[in-house]
Amino acid sequence: MADNPDLTSRVAAAPGVLRGLEDCAPILEELRAASSRQAARFPVEYDAEDPAMIELPHLSVLQQAFQRLRLRAAAELAFGRNIDAMKDLNLMFYLSDTIKDEPMLISGLVRVGFQRLENAVLMEGLAGHNWSDGQLEEIQRHLLPCNYVADFRRALFSQRAYSVAVADYYRTTKGFNGMFDDSRDSSDPLMEEPFPGWLIPRRWFHLEKINLIRTLDTCFQSVLDPDAKRIFLLRLKANMDAEAPMPGADTILHTMETENGPPNADVLSDIEVLLQHRLMAREFYNWTDGSFLRRFAGAQCMADEGAIACGLERYLLAKGDYPANLDALVPDFVPALPHDVLTGEPYRYRRESAQKFTLYSVGWNLKDDGGKAGAKAFGEDGDWVW
Repeated sequence: MADNPDLTSRVAAAPGVLRGLEDCAPILEELRAASSRQAARFPVEYDAEDPAMIELPHLSVLQQAFQRLRLRAAAELAFGRNIDAMKDLNLMFYLSDTIKDEPMLISGLVRVGFQRLENAVLMEGLAGHNWSDGQLEEIQRHLLPCNYVADFRRALFSQRAYSVAVADYYRTTKGFNGMFDDSRDSSDPLMEEPFPGWLIPRRWFHLEKINLIRTLDTCFQSVLDPDAKRIFLLRLKANMDAEAPMPGADTILHTMETENGPPNADVLSDIEVLLQHRLMAREFYNWTDGSFLRRFAGAQCMADEGAIACGLERYLLAKGDYPANLDALVPDFVPALPHDVLTGEPYRYRRESAQKFTLYSVGWNLKDDGGKAGAKAFGEDGDWVW
């Protein structure tokens, strides 16, 4: 855990922050009143003719509310108003859950961003020792059930369904040429040259959909275990290595316009991708490079480490010191210790002093760097440090 931030500066800035947020206070209170309902569903037009045109305007509204709640909670904590800050944090939890079941990848990614803002509030309260034992236990009750592995799996299948729907839209409405026109860069000189899309039979789209799903299943076979909250990263890498790379649509278009003699082996290979109905699968293959999965894994790590950090603070409040090891937290301060989402092993912990500890995951490289963070939070290098 980082040292206590500059509390003097935060206290000095808090009045101005709270005054600046007065205008939005009625709206936030209206949201708080609505949060007494068990669930919420936004009026998304999922049956739009063109799946790419499904609008999600509520996500930007929620993001604005989150930013304001995060700022207000920070100012409240600077003043020692932990009860008000807890109310704002609970509202953040609720608003995030309103989009938890939306069958859209972007909704899942937005929730991952929300998790970071929630954790920022939690960390500031821990750094200033603002939270009471009851509040820490309440935060744990929200964090411990979080399952971002299951959320990613749902987003994955939703994206697969979305891609199939896009294929059907072009098959029935715009055709093969329409798909290329919509996906190619308008500055591409090939835009001036029509592609002989009339040569592509409609069955091409059906086989593309089949191979797209096969690509997804191959890449993520045995990678996700939502019940155990585990991600088996080495299996993902092995699956990706086994899946042959495929050239993109632009490469295939260029090969079709070869004029200098018979095509070489590479050109024939590119054309074969088109003929084998793996063009759309290739575009989806790019989506499976692990970057999205890493963001969900980072969110799971934040939730797990946040729950453990709450347990450590509860231990500190009761004992006046941090424990020598995490096992001392169970069961009085944490019902059960979460495990590292990437390894299945306990999170790494060191008691640095009576008022400081280090808590971390080995991170995406699966290498214990001794609690040294990488260049980017939850990036590919370094440990994922609380």
